[in-house]
Parts: sequence; structure tokens; C-alpha cells
Amino acid sequence: SMNVAVGSMSNPVEWPGLAHFCEHMLFLGTKRFPGEGEFERFIAANAGSNNAFTGSEETNYFFSVNGDALPGALTRFADFFT
Repeated sequence: SMNVAVGSMSNPVEWPGLAHFCEHMLFLGTKRFPGEGEFERFIAANAGSNNAFTGSEETNYFFSVNGDALPGALTRFADFFT
């Protein structure tokens, strides 16, 4: 799980919903893994699940996966935040 200390209360007045929008945009792909939904496909192919939520003061991204797939999952997950 990755917890980011930005939530809906951090939205600028002129951009309501920005934190939640960014939550969804994160899963669209990365430079190394540009395919939309690639992370979700990798997780699902390895008996896992993933989700995220935006709270008032934080946004949390999380996943579970078979242990043997953890290195690949962490590589993909970390790319969202670098």
C-alpha cells in the first residue's frame, strides 16, 4: 500500500475533484509500462487485486498478489510514483 498525504480537502477551489481524478489517472500507465490497464492485467493474472480510495486528507493505493509475482508487481507499482 502507498498512502499519499493529499486528499479531497487539498483540492484547489477551481479544481473540485482533482485528488480523485489523479487517483484514477495514476493507473493509466507509466513510461516503462505504457499500456492502459497493464498493471491491473498483471495483478489479475497473478491471483491478485488492486484498488485505491481518496479520503479527505489522504489517497491510498493498494494491491495484493501471489508472492512469486511480488517483484514484478512492486516494479510496476513503484513506477506510478517515480
